Amino acid sequence: MKKDEVQEIKTQIEILRSIKESKKIKRSMVKECLSSVRNILEGITGNVVAAGLVYLISQI
Repeated sequence: MKKDEVQEIKTQIEILRSIKESKKIKRSMVKECLSSVRNILEGITGNVVAAGLVYLISQI
């Protein structure tokens, strides 16, 4: 996980916490934050899978 990815996830979590504390929860903001976190995690997963495939191919 890259430093900027970790920071972005932390930022999104802080935004979610502040939304939770507000009197009126905006579903669109919650959805956007969760979508951002999902996109980051999907990218990380893709990188891990790609690295594993490269390793496996190099063993052939």
